[in-house]
Amino acid sequence: MFRLLPRAPPAAYNRVIRTLTLHRTMSHDAYLIPIDPEAPKSEVLPPIIELWTASKPKDKAGESRIFYNVDSEGRTAALVSLGKGSKAKTPEALRKAVGTGIKKLRDVGATSVLVDVNKDLHAAAAGTHLALFKYNHLKTAEKDAVPKVAVNPPQNATSSGELGWETGVIYAYSQNLARELMEIPANLLTPTLFAERIKKEFEGLDKVEIKVRDKAWAEEKKMNTFLSVAKGSSEPCKFLEIHYKGAPDANARPLIFVGKGITFDSGGISLKPSANMKLMRGDMGGAAAVSSATLAIAKLKLPINVITLIALTENMPGPAANKPGDVIYAMNGKTVEVDNTDAEGRLILSDTLFYGSSEFNPHTIIDCATLTGAMDVALGTVYTGVFS
Repeated sequence: MFRLLPRAPPAAYNRVIRTLTLHRTMSHDAYLIPIDPEAPKSEVLPPIIELWTASKPKDKAGESRIFYNVDSEGRTAALVSLGKGSKAKTPEALRKAVGTGIKKLRDVGATSVLVDVNKDLHAAAAGTHLALFKYNHLKTAEKDAVPKVAVNPPQNATSSGELGWETGVIYAYSQNLARELMEIPANLLTPTLFAERIKKEFEGLDKVEIKVRDKAWAEEKKMNTFLSVAKGSSEPCKFLEIHYKGAPDANARPLIFVGKGITFDSGGISLKPSANMKLMRGDMGGAAAVSSATLAIAKLKLPINVITLIALTENMPGPAANKPGDVIYAMNGKTVEVDNTDAEGRLILSDTLFYGSSEFNPHTIIDCATLTGAMDVALGTVYTGVFS
């Protein structure tokens, strides 16, 4: 069995995301037991199945029960159904079940939880960490303690089980980093602070080089469409480059990630409605996604070369801001007429995409951006638009 203890976060940088480190030995005050309703069993607490069956649970995924004083130590147990059919056998079903259970145990005050997992520690680790994420550190006092998590690994799983858990932690940590970045208020995540945070996240990783470019560099490169957006804000713009060389051939053509990095989007002179404008702190969601994905790639030591490019600025209606009707010479020499200053994403991305394609000879470019609300109108909140 394993015990997982919180790993101390870097001071002042990562107060939201917590990772749980694997240790042999165990001390816990609660159990989390995913249940296959077609063949319910528990490796760590076999008698609990009688209570589960007696409670007459439905077979649907996510059905759960909390039982108290389930052993001689007075521990609590959360049982969560994986559901029926082929979907119940998938890692995603386990991830969701573990996530449901850990939140329920947190809500009843559990401080150290044994997760009874007999398959796929990767999914269990991801489900645990994703579920425990909470952005509340700006409150005067955090009210919810984060449980420690202990794991009963699959039978015969030793180093492979530990590896599965660690990769699950990396996946979830990277996702939680993107989630956190999108929640941070814009005054606490300016272009400068975003770049500093990402540099901090990559500290100590091999084969990684971080470059933070300033306005003068962008002017030398003639990134005029990017700069035209940036000049409306008093916050200095930044151009962030993350270079990871993990391929056996360090000179092999890279994959390029491009992320939209508008740390706050007021719309510029074409001002957005004030209702819900505060949510435009998340207009750097593309930047959050690609930087977090690159972090996962570097931590997993994948054998590929990746270059991540992020133009960081605010879109504000300052005295030097873009005006409707302005014509700008882009980095590629083409002219662009500004029709609406709230269409700033394509301006900063055009220079970034041209820079990436002309400088680094990539085999593929993947661009991530919160580019238009029309996507939600067309597809709702379940699907994401992808173009190729």
